[in-house]
Amino acid sequence: MMRAVLISAIPVLHFLNKNSYPVYLPEAFLLWVLIFAGFWAVQRVCRQAGMSWIFYGLTLAFYLDFFVGSGRLALAVFLAVCLLRERVARIFLTVSWAAFAFVLILGFLNPTFLYSSRASSEGQGSPAKKPHIFVFILDEHGGLVDYPDIAKDYVNKGFQVFPRAYSNYNAAWASIGSLLNASTEGRQVLMEKVALKQNRLLEGLSREGYPVYIYQNPHVDFSQTLGFAAKKVFKYQEDSVGYLAGLPVSLHGKVWVLFNNFIESSRSKTAIKILRRFHRPENRGLYMTGALAIRRILQEMEADTVKEKNGGIFFAHIHNPHSHYVYKASGALLDPLAWEPCHSVALDNEGTLNTTESRIRKHALAAGQIGYLHKVIGDFMDRLNARGLYEDSTFVFISNYGSHIYRIHANARNRDRLTLAEYKDGYSVLLAIKNGGYNKEWPVNQGGTVQSMTPASLVLADYFHFPPKRNAEKEALHSIYLPTEDPFEWVKNSPPEF
Repeated sequence: MMRAVLISAIPVLHFLNKNSYPVYLPEAFLLWVLIFAGFWAVQRVCRQAGMSWIFYGLTLAFYLDFFVGSGRLALAVFLAVCLLRERVARIFLTVSWAAFAFVLILGFLNPTFLYSSRASSEGQGSPAKKPHIFVFILDEHGGLVDYPDIAKDYVNKGFQVFPRAYSNYNAAWASIGSLLNASTEGRQVLMEKVALKQNRLLEGLSREGYPVYIYQNPHVDFSQTLGFAAKKVFKYQEDSVGYLAGLPVSLHGKVWVLFNNFIESSRSKTAIKILRRFHRPENRGLYMTGALAIRRILQEMEADTVKEKNGGIFFAHIHNPHSHYVYKASGALLDPLAWEPCHSVALDNEGTLNTTESRIRKHALAAGQIGYLHKVIGDFMDRLNARGLYEDSTFVFISNYGSHIYRIHANARNRDRLTLAEYKDGYSVLLAIKNGGYNKEWPVNQGGTVQSMTPASLVLADYFHFPPKRNAEKEALHSIYLPTEDPFEWVKNSPPEF
Protein backbone atom coordinates (compact mmCIF):
# COMPACT_ATOMS: atom_id res chain seq x y z
CA MET A 1 0.00 0.00 0.00
CA MET A 2 2.86 2.38 0.75
CA ARG A 3 3.93 2.30 -2.88
CA ALA A 4 0.40 3.13 -4.05
CA VAL A 5 0.29 6.04 -1.59
CA LEU A 6 3.63 7.35 -2.79
CA ILE A 7 3.12 7.12 -6.54
CA SER A 8 -0.42 8.53 -6.44
CA ALA A 9 0.73 11.50 -4.36
CA ILE A 10 3.33 12.61 -6.92
CA PRO A 11 1.03 13.76 -9.77
CA VAL A 12 -1.58 15.11 -7.34
CA LEU A 13 0.94 17.23 -5.42
CA HIS A 14 2.38 18.52 -8.69
CA PHE A 15 -1.10 19.50 -9.90
CA LEU A 16 -2.10 21.19 -6.65
CA ASN A 17 1.13 23.18 -6.49
CA LYS A 18 0.78 24.25 -10.12
CA ASN A 19 -2.72 25.53 -9.32
CA SER A 20 -1.87 27.10 -5.96
CA TYR A 21 -4.40 24.85 -4.23
CA PRO A 22 -4.03 24.20 -0.46
CA VAL A 23 -3.28 20.49 0.05
CA TYR A 24 -5.01 20.43 3.44
CA LEU A 25 -8.52 21.14 2.11
CA PRO A 26 -10.95 18.21 1.96
CA GLU A 27 -11.46 18.39 -1.80
CA ALA A 28 -7.69 18.15 -2.36
CA PHE A 29 -7.59 15.08 -0.12
CA LEU A 30 -10.53 13.52 -1.98
CA LEU A 31 -8.80 14.12 -5.33
CA TRP A 32 -5.81 12.18 -4.01
CA VAL A 33 -8.14 9.43 -2.72
CA LEU A 34 -9.59 9.01 -6.22
CA ILE A 35 -6.15 8.68 -7.79
CA PHE A 36 -4.84 6.48 -4.97
CA ALA A 37 -7.82 4.14 -5.27
CA GLY A 38 -6.94 3.43 -8.89
CA PHE A 39 -3.28 2.70 -8.15
CA TRP A 40 -4.13 0.63 -5.08
CA ALA A 41 -6.65 -1.53 -6.98
CA VAL A 42 -4.13 -2.26 -9.74
CA GLN A 43 -1.39 -3.01 -7.22
CA ARG A 44 -3.65 -5.40 -5.30
CA VAL A 45 -4.67 -7.32 -8.42
CA CYS A 46 -1.06 -7.61 -9.62
CA ARG A 47 0.19 -8.74 -6.21
CA GLN A 48 -2.53 -11.38 -5.85
CA ALA A 49 -1.55 -12.69 -9.29
CA GLY A 50 2.10 -12.86 -8.20
CA MET A 51 3.13 -10.35 -10.89
CA SER A 52 4.09 -7.17 -9.06
CA TRP A 53 6.27 -6.09 -11.98
CA ILE A 54 3.09 -5.54 -13.99
CA PHE A 55 2.16 -2.85 -11.49
CA TYR A 56 5.55 -1.17 -11.86
CA GLY A 57 5.27 -1.27 -15.63
CA LEU A 58 1.75 0.15 -15.65
CA THR A 59 2.77 2.92 -13.24
CA LEU A 60 5.76 4.00 -15.31
CA ALA A 61 3.64 3.83 -18.47
CA PHE A 62 1.02 6.01 -16.76
CA TYR A 63 3.60 8.63 -15.81
CA LEU A 64 5.05 8.77 -19.32
CA ASP A 65 1.63 9.04 -20.91
CA PHE A 66 0.37 11.55 -18.33
CA PHE A 67 3.35 13.92 -18.25
CA VAL A 68 4.91 13.37 -21.70
CA GLY A 69 1.94 12.26 -23.80
CA SER A 70 3.86 9.49 -25.57
CA GLY A 71 1.74 6.35 -25.78
CA ARG A 72 4.38 4.47 -27.78
CA LEU A 73 7.14 5.26 -25.30
CA ALA A 74 4.84 4.27 -22.45
CA LEU A 75 4.14 0.92 -24.12
CA ALA A 76 7.86 0.33 -24.74
CA VAL A 77 8.71 1.04 -21.09
CA PHE A 78 5.89 -1.24 -19.92
CA LEU A 79 7.20 -4.12 -22.02
CA ALA A 80 10.77 -3.50 -20.82
CA VAL A 81 9.66 -3.62 -17.18
CA CYS A 82 7.80 -6.87 -17.83
CA LEU A 83 11.00 -8.36 -19.19
CA LEU A 84 13.09 -7.19 -16.22
CA ARG A 85 10.43 -8.26 -13.73
CA GLU A 86 11.48 -8.20 -10.09
CA ARG A 87 14.88 -6.68 -10.84
CA VAL A 88 13.14 -3.36 -11.45
CA ALA A 89 11.36 -3.27 -8.07
CA ARG A 90 14.19 -1.71 -6.05
CA ILE A 91 15.00 0.78 -8.79
CA PHE A 92 11.33 1.69 -9.09
CA LEU A 93 10.92 2.39 -5.38
CA THR A 94 14.10 4.51 -5.29
CA VAL A 95 12.99 6.55 -8.30
CA SER A 96 9.52 7.00 -6.78
CA TRP A 97 10.94 8.41 -3.55
CA ALA A 98 13.25 10.69 -5.53
CA ALA A 99 10.33 11.93 -7.64
CA PHE A 100 8.23 12.51 -4.52
CA ALA A 101 11.04 14.52 -2.91
CA PHE A 102 11.56 16.49 -6.13
CA VAL A 103 7.88 17.49 -6.28
CA LEU A 104 7.95 18.62 -2.63
CA ILE A 105 11.15 20.63 -3.11
CA LEU A 106 9.88 22.14 -6.38
CA GLY A 107 6.65 23.19 -4.67
CA PHE A 108 8.66 24.87 -1.90
CA LEU A 109 11.26 26.59 -4.10
CA ASN A 110 9.05 27.45 -7.06
CA PRO A 111 5.47 27.90 -5.84
CA THR A 112 2.74 29.02 -8.22
CA PHE A 113 0.67 32.00 -7.14
CA LEU A 114 -2.82 32.98 -8.24
CA TYR A 115 -1.69 36.59 -8.22
CA SER A 116 1.71 38.21 -8.56
CA SER A 117 3.04 41.66 -9.33
CA ARG A 118 6.30 43.35 -10.17
CA ALA A 119 7.17 47.01 -10.15
CA SER A 120 9.72 48.76 -12.36
CA SER A 121 11.79 51.83 -11.56
CA GLU A 122 11.78 52.63 -15.30
CA GLY A 123 8.05 53.43 -15.45
CA GLN A 124 8.07 56.71 -13.55
CA GLY A 125 5.06 58.81 -12.63
CA SER A 126 4.06 62.08 -14.25
CA PRO A 127 5.49 65.32 -12.77
CA ALA A 128 2.30 67.16 -13.80
CA LYS A 129 -1.18 66.22 -12.64
CA LYS A 130 -3.20 64.36 -15.29
CA PRO A 131 -6.63 62.73 -15.21
CA HIS A 132 -6.63 58.97 -14.69
CA ILE A 133 -7.36 56.74 -17.68
CA PHE A 134 -8.83 53.25 -17.30
CA VAL A 135 -8.91 50.86 -20.25
CA PHE A 136 -10.65 47.51 -19.75
CA ILE A 137 -10.57 44.77 -22.36
CA LEU A 138 -13.43 42.54 -21.22
CA ASP A 139 -12.53 39.44 -23.16
CA GLU A 140 -15.30 37.75 -25.16
CA HIS A 141 -17.97 40.31 -24.24
CA GLY A 142 -20.77 40.57 -26.79
CA GLY A 143 -22.06 43.91 -28.05
CA LEU A 144 -24.39 46.05 -25.95
CA VAL A 145 -27.05 45.73 -28.65
CA ASP A 146 -27.97 42.55 -26.76
CA TYR A 147 -27.77 44.19 -23.30
CA PRO A 148 -29.95 47.33 -23.52
CA ASP A 149 -30.27 47.74 -19.73
CA ILE A 150 -26.49 47.77 -19.30
CA ALA A 151 -26.17 50.21 -22.21
CA LYS A 152 -28.76 52.54 -20.63
CA ASP A 153 -26.96 52.43 -17.29
CA TYR A 154 -23.67 53.49 -18.89
CA VAL A 155 -25.35 56.32 -20.80
CA ASN A 156 -26.74 57.56 -17.47
CA LYS A 157 -23.19 57.48 -16.06
CA GLY A 158 -21.91 59.76 -18.82
CA PHE A 159 -20.65 57.20 -21.33
CA GLN A 160 -20.82 57.33 -25.09
CA VAL A 161 -22.14 53.84 -25.92
CA PHE A 162 -21.71 52.01 -29.23
CA PRO A 163 -24.22 49.12 -29.15
CA ARG A 164 -23.39 47.99 -32.70
CA ALA A 165 -19.61 48.14 -32.49
CA TYR A 166 -17.69 45.28 -34.10
CA SER A 167 -14.18 43.82 -34.04
CA ASN A 168 -12.18 43.10 -37.16
CA TYR A 169 -11.14 39.64 -35.99
CA ASN A 170 -12.64 36.86 -33.89
CA ALA A 171 -9.45 35.48 -32.31
CA ALA A 172 -7.51 37.12 -29.47
CA TRP A 173 -4.05 36.96 -31.03
CA ALA A 174 -5.31 38.96 -34.04
CA SER A 175 -8.06 41.12 -32.53
CA ILE A 176 -6.09 42.56 -29.62
CA GLY A 177 -3.21 43.66 -31.86
CA SER A 178 -5.71 45.18 -34.26
CA LEU A 179 -7.51 47.14 -31.52
CA LEU A 180 -4.42 48.56 -29.89
CA ASN A 181 -2.64 49.48 -33.12
CA ALA A 182 -5.44 50.37 -35.57
CA SER A 183 -3.90 47.81 -37.87
CA THR A 184 -4.61 44.70 -39.95
CA GLU A 185 -0.93 43.75 -40.16
CA GLY A 186 -1.60 40.42 -38.48
CA ARG A 187 -0.09 38.07 -35.98
CA GLN A 188 3.34 37.76 -37.62
CA VAL A 189 3.92 41.52 -37.23
CA LEU A 190 2.13 42.32 -33.97
CA MET A 191 2.65 39.18 -31.83
CA GLU A 192 5.69 37.19 -30.68
CA LYS A 193 4.19 33.96 -29.29
CA VAL A 194 1.92 35.37 -26.52
CA ALA A 195 3.68 38.74 -26.27
CA LEU A 196 2.23 41.81 -27.99
CA LYS A 197 5.15 43.39 -29.84
CA GLN A 198 3.51 46.74 -30.53
CA ASN A 199 0.93 48.70 -28.54
CA ARG A 200 0.43 52.16 -30.02
CA LEU A 201 -2.23 53.07 -27.44
CA LEU A 202 0.05 52.56 -24.42
CA GLU A 203 3.13 53.83 -26.26
CA GLY A 204 1.38 57.14 -26.98
CA LEU A 205 0.12 57.61 -23.43
CA SER A 206 3.55 56.75 -22.05
CA ARG A 207 5.13 59.44 -24.24
CA GLU A 208 2.60 61.90 -22.81
CA GLY A 209 4.00 61.18 -19.36
CA TYR A 210 1.46 58.69 -18.08
CA PRO A 211 2.85 55.90 -15.88
CA VAL A 212 1.54 52.57 -17.18
CA TYR A 213 -0.11 49.97 -14.93
CA ILE A 214 -0.94 46.61 -16.54
CA TYR A 215 -3.26 43.91 -15.19
CA GLN A 216 -3.02 40.74 -17.28
CA ASN A 217 -3.13 36.96 -17.44
CA PRO A 218 -0.77 34.58 -19.30
CA HIS A 219 -3.04 34.49 -22.37
CA VAL A 220 -1.54 37.70 -23.78
CA ASP A 221 1.55 39.46 -22.40
CA PHE A 222 1.30 43.25 -22.71
CA SER A 223 4.39 43.94 -20.59
CA GLN A 224 7.02 42.95 -23.19
CA THR A 225 5.98 45.58 -25.73
CA LEU A 226 8.77 47.83 -26.97
CA GLY A 227 8.32 51.58 -26.67
CA PHE A 228 7.42 51.93 -23.00
CA ALA A 229 8.16 50.47 -19.59
CA ALA A 230 5.28 49.59 -17.28
CA LYS A 231 5.49 50.99 -13.78
CA LYS A 232 3.69 47.90 -12.50
CA VAL A 233 2.52 44.58 -13.94
CA PHE A 234 -0.08 42.61 -12.00
CA LYS A 235 -0.72 39.03 -13.14
CA TYR A 236 -3.51 36.61 -12.39
CA GLN A 237 -4.12 33.05 -13.60
CA GLU A 238 -6.77 32.47 -16.26
CA ASP A 239 -7.66 28.81 -15.63
CA SER A 240 -6.33 27.87 -12.20
CA VAL A 241 -8.57 25.76 -9.98
CA GLY A 242 -6.93 27.53 -7.04
CA TYR A 243 -9.74 30.09 -7.15
CA LEU A 244 -12.14 27.39 -5.90
CA ALA A 245 -10.43 27.13 -2.52
CA GLY A 246 -12.77 28.59 0.07
CA LEU A 247 -15.64 29.27 -2.32
CA PRO A 248 -19.15 28.60 -0.92
CA VAL A 249 -19.97 25.83 -3.40
CA SER A 250 -20.55 22.09 -3.00
CA LEU A 251 -17.70 19.79 -2.06
CA HIS A 252 -18.56 17.29 -4.81
CA GLY A 253 -18.59 20.16 -7.31
CA LYS A 254 -15.08 21.19 -6.26
CA VAL A 255 -13.83 17.60 -6.46
CA TRP A 256 -15.26 17.25 -9.97
CA VAL A 257 -13.55 20.44 -11.20
CA LEU A 258 -10.26 19.36 -9.60
CA PHE A 259 -10.47 15.90 -11.14
CA ASN A 260 -11.50 17.25 -14.54
CA ASN A 261 -8.63 19.74 -14.71
CA PHE A 262 -6.20 17.17 -13.31
CA ILE A 263 -6.90 14.97 -16.35
CA GLU A 264 -7.43 17.76 -18.91
CA SER A 265 -4.15 19.47 -18.00
CA SER A 266 -2.23 16.25 -18.60
CA ARG A 267 -0.73 15.18 -21.92
CA SER A 268 -2.56 11.86 -21.97
CA LYS A 269 -4.87 11.68 -24.96
CA THR A 270 -6.27 8.37 -23.69
CA ALA A 271 -7.19 9.70 -20.23
CA ILE A 272 -8.75 12.85 -21.70
CA LYS A 273 -10.77 10.81 -24.20
CA ILE A 274 -12.15 8.61 -21.42
CA LEU A 275 -12.95 11.61 -19.19
CA ARG A 276 -14.85 13.42 -21.94
CA ARG A 277 -17.31 10.56 -22.20
CA PHE A 278 -18.74 11.79 -18.88
CA HIS A 279 -19.36 15.34 -20.18
CA ARG A 280 -22.10 16.69 -22.35
CA PRO A 281 -20.36 17.10 -25.75
CA GLU A 282 -20.70 20.89 -25.77
CA ASN A 283 -19.08 21.22 -22.29
CA ARG A 284 -15.87 19.24 -22.67
CA GLY A 285 -12.45 20.64 -21.83
CA LEU A 286 -10.51 22.46 -19.15
CA TYR A 287 -12.52 24.51 -16.67
CA MET A 288 -11.60 28.20 -17.18
CA THR A 289 -11.89 30.16 -13.95
CA GLY A 290 -10.53 33.64 -14.69
CA ALA A 291 -13.92 35.23 -14.00
CA LEU A 292 -13.40 34.48 -10.31
CA ALA A 293 -10.47 36.93 -10.18
CA ILE A 294 -12.43 40.10 -10.99
CA ARG A 295 -12.84 41.48 -7.47
CA ARG A 296 -9.16 40.94 -6.60
CA ILE A 297 -8.04 42.69 -9.82
CA LEU A 298 -10.22 45.72 -9.10
CA GLN A 299 -8.98 45.88 -5.50
CA GLU A 300 -5.41 46.02 -6.79
CA MET A 301 -6.32 48.66 -9.37
CA GLU A 302 -8.11 50.80 -6.79
CA ALA A 303 -5.09 50.74 -4.48
CA ASP A 304 -2.79 51.71 -7.35
CA THR A 305 -5.13 54.51 -8.41
CA VAL A 306 -5.13 56.05 -4.94
CA LYS A 307 -1.31 55.91 -4.76
CA GLU A 308 -0.81 57.47 -8.21
CA LYS A 309 -1.54 61.07 -7.25
CA ASN A 310 -0.73 62.70 -10.61
CA GLY A 311 -2.67 60.36 -12.85
CA GLY A 312 -1.90 57.11 -14.61
CA ILE A 313 -3.09 54.73 -17.30
CA PHE A 314 -4.58 51.55 -15.81
CA PHE A 315 -4.85 48.92 -18.52
CA ALA A 316 -6.57 45.62 -17.73
CA HIS A 317 -7.19 42.50 -19.82
CA ILE A 318 -10.00 40.79 -17.93
CA HIS A 319 -10.83 37.16 -18.72
CA ASN A 320 -14.46 37.77 -18.00
CA PRO A 321 -16.88 36.78 -19.48
CA HIS A 322 -14.21 34.68 -21.28
CA SER A 323 -14.33 31.94 -18.68
CA HIS A 324 -16.77 29.27 -17.69
CA TYR A 325 -20.00 30.95 -16.70
CA VAL A 326 -19.75 30.79 -12.92
CA TYR A 327 -21.87 33.72 -11.68
CA LYS A 328 -25.54 34.53 -11.63
CA ALA A 329 -26.50 38.18 -12.19
CA SER A 330 -27.01 38.50 -8.42
CA GLY A 331 -23.39 37.55 -7.78
CA ALA A 332 -24.33 34.15 -6.35
CA LEU A 333 -22.09 31.37 -7.58
CA LEU A 334 -23.48 28.57 -9.70
CA ASP A 335 -22.59 25.12 -8.50
CA PRO A 336 -19.50 23.91 -10.41
CA LEU A 337 -21.51 21.05 -11.90
CA ALA A 338 -23.59 23.70 -13.69
CA TRP A 339 -20.64 25.70 -15.03
CA GLU A 340 -20.46 25.85 -18.81
CA PRO A 341 -18.10 27.42 -21.41
CA CYS A 342 -19.14 29.35 -24.51
CA HIS A 343 -18.39 26.24 -26.54
CA SER A 344 -16.28 23.12 -26.39
CA VAL A 345 -14.53 20.96 -28.92
CA ALA A 346 -16.26 20.55 -32.28
CA LEU A 347 -19.30 18.27 -32.09
CA ASP A 348 -18.73 17.00 -35.63
CA ASN A 349 -16.49 17.44 -38.68
CA GLU A 350 -18.63 20.32 -39.97
CA GLY A 351 -17.54 22.88 -37.37
CA THR A 352 -20.62 22.63 -35.15
CA LEU A 353 -19.77 23.94 -31.67
CA ASN A 354 -23.21 24.14 -30.03
CA THR A 355 -26.65 22.72 -30.53
CA THR A 356 -29.52 25.19 -30.90
CA GLU A 357 -30.57 24.36 -27.33
CA SER A 358 -27.11 24.69 -25.78
CA ARG A 359 -26.54 28.00 -27.56
CA ILE A 360 -29.75 29.46 -26.07
CA ARG A 361 -28.84 28.11 -22.62
CA LYS A 362 -25.30 29.50 -22.76
CA HIS A 363 -26.42 32.94 -23.88
CA ALA A 364 -28.65 33.03 -20.80
CA LEU A 365 -25.72 31.99 -18.58
CA ALA A 366 -23.46 34.58 -20.22
CA ALA A 367 -26.06 37.29 -19.59
CA GLY A 368 -26.04 36.47 -15.88
CA GLN A 369 -22.26 36.58 -15.64
CA ILE A 370 -22.08 39.82 -17.63
CA GLY A 371 -24.72 41.41 -15.42
CA TYR A 372 -22.68 40.65 -12.32
CA LEU A 373 -19.43 41.76 -14.00
CA HIS A 374 -20.86 45.21 -14.65
CA LYS A 375 -22.27 45.40 -11.13
CA VAL A 376 -18.77 44.80 -9.72
CA ILE A 377 -17.27 47.36 -12.10
CA GLY A 378 -20.05 49.80 -11.13
CA ASP A 379 -19.16 49.33 -7.45
CA PHE A 380 -15.51 50.04 -8.34
CA MET A 381 -16.45 53.29 -10.07
CA ASP A 382 -18.67 54.26 -7.11
CA ARG A 383 -15.71 53.83 -4.74
CA LEU A 384 -13.55 56.01 -6.98
CA ASN A 385 -16.35 58.60 -7.04
CA ALA A 386 -16.44 58.61 -3.24
CA ARG A 387 -12.72 59.42 -3.30
CA GLY A 388 -13.23 62.21 -5.84
CA LEU A 389 -11.44 60.23 -8.56
CA TYR A 390 -14.30 59.52 -10.95
CA GLU A 391 -15.48 62.77 -12.55
CA ASP A 392 -12.22 63.70 -14.29
CA SER A 393 -11.22 60.12 -15.13
CA THR A 394 -11.63 58.50 -18.52
CA PHE A 395 -13.05 54.98 -18.75
CA VAL A 396 -12.95 52.74 -21.81
CA PHE A 397 -14.71 49.37 -21.87
CA ILE A 398 -14.06 47.34 -24.98
CA SER A 399 -14.00 43.70 -26.06
CA ASN A 400 -11.58 42.01 -28.42
CA TYR A 401 -14.33 39.89 -30.05
CA GLY A 402 -17.86 38.64 -29.51
CA SER A 403 -19.37 36.04 -27.20
CA HIS A 404 -18.11 33.01 -29.20
CA ILE A 405 -21.30 31.13 -28.36
CA TYR A 406 -21.36 29.91 -31.93
CA ARG A 407 -23.57 27.19 -33.24
CA ILE A 408 -21.22 26.94 -36.23
CA HIS A 409 -17.65 28.18 -36.03
CA ALA A 410 -17.32 31.50 -37.89
CA ASN A 411 -14.44 30.74 -40.23
CA ALA A 412 -13.73 30.85 -43.95
CA ARG A 413 -14.42 27.16 -44.40
CA ASN A 414 -18.01 27.59 -43.11
CA ARG A 415 -18.60 30.93 -44.83
CA ASP A 416 -21.58 29.76 -46.90
CA ARG A 417 -23.30 28.30 -43.82
CA LEU A 418 -22.92 31.27 -41.47
CA THR A 419 -26.03 33.12 -40.33
CA LEU A 420 -26.31 36.56 -38.74
CA ALA A 421 -26.16 34.83 -35.33
CA GLU A 422 -22.69 33.39 -36.04
CA TYR A 423 -21.33 36.73 -37.24
CA LYS A 424 -22.80 38.41 -34.19
CA ASP A 425 -21.30 35.85 -31.81
CA GLY A 426 -17.92 36.34 -33.44
CA TYR A 427 -17.68 40.07 -34.07
CA SER A 428 -20.28 42.11 -32.12
CA VAL A 429 -18.35 43.70 -29.24
CA LEU A 430 -18.68 45.89 -26.17
CA LEU A 431 -17.63 49.52 -26.61
CA ALA A 432 -18.39 52.32 -24.13
CA ILE A 433 -16.27 55.43 -23.39
CA LYS A 434 -16.61 58.06 -20.65
CA ASN A 435 -14.49 61.06 -21.57
CA GLY A 436 -13.35 62.69 -18.37
CA GLY A 437 -11.57 65.40 -20.34
CA TYR A 438 -8.62 63.56 -21.90
CA ASN A 439 -9.90 64.11 -25.46
CA LYS A 440 -10.83 67.78 -25.89
CA GLU A 441 -12.91 67.04 -29.00
CA TRP A 442 -15.29 64.61 -27.28
CA PRO A 443 -18.18 65.63 -25.02
CA VAL A 444 -17.06 65.53 -21.39
CA ASN A 445 -19.04 63.18 -19.12
CA GLN A 446 -21.97 63.39 -21.48
CA GLY A 447 -23.95 60.23 -22.11
CA GLY A 448 -25.11 59.26 -25.57
CA THR A 449 -25.64 56.40 -27.98
CA VAL A 450 -24.07 55.90 -31.40
CA GLN A 451 -26.41 53.58 -33.28
CA SER A 452 -24.41 53.10 -36.49
CA MET A 453 -22.29 50.02 -37.24
CA THR A 454 -18.88 51.04 -35.89
CA PRO A 455 -15.43 49.37 -36.08
CA ALA A 456 -14.20 49.44 -32.48
CA SER A 457 -10.55 49.73 -33.55
CA LEU A 458 -11.18 53.05 -35.33
CA VAL A 459 -13.11 54.54 -32.39
CA LEU A 460 -10.25 53.65 -30.04
CA ALA A 461 -7.69 55.07 -32.48
CA ASP A 462 -9.68 58.29 -32.84
CA TYR A 463 -10.11 58.79 -29.12
CA PHE A 464 -6.44 58.15 -28.22
CA HIS A 465 -4.95 59.83 -31.31
CA PHE A 466 -3.21 56.92 -33.02
CA PRO A 467 -4.85 56.85 -36.47
CA PRO A 468 -4.09 54.11 -39.01
CA LYS A 469 -0.72 54.67 -40.67
CA ARG A 470 -2.19 54.55 -44.17
CA ASN A 471 -5.53 55.43 -45.75
CA ALA A 472 -5.76 51.87 -47.12
CA GLU A 473 -5.43 50.56 -43.58
CA LYS A 474 -8.30 52.75 -42.42
CA GLU A 475 -10.47 51.34 -45.20
CA ALA A 476 -9.42 47.79 -44.29
CA LEU A 477 -10.58 48.33 -40.69
CA HIS A 478 -14.15 48.73 -41.92
CA SER A 479 -14.16 45.01 -42.80
CA ILE A 480 -14.20 41.83 -40.76
CA TYR A 481 -11.89 38.88 -41.37
CA LEU A 482 -12.67 35.16 -41.23
CA PRO A 483 -9.92 32.79 -40.05
CA THR A 484 -8.57 30.01 -42.29
CA GLU A 485 -6.57 26.87 -41.55
CA ASP A 486 -3.43 29.03 -41.84
CA PRO A 487 -3.16 31.24 -38.70
CA PHE A 488 -1.57 33.99 -40.80
CA GLU A 489 -4.25 34.07 -43.48
CA TRP A 490 -7.68 35.70 -43.17
CA VAL A 491 -10.53 36.11 -45.63
CA LYS A 492 -11.94 39.62 -45.92
CA ASN A 493 -15.69 39.98 -45.48
CA SER A 494 -18.21 42.81 -45.19
CA PRO A 495 -19.74 43.07 -41.70
CA PRO A 496 -23.47 42.25 -41.62
CA GLU A 497 -25.89 44.58 -39.87
CA PHE A 498 -26.09 43.51 -36.22
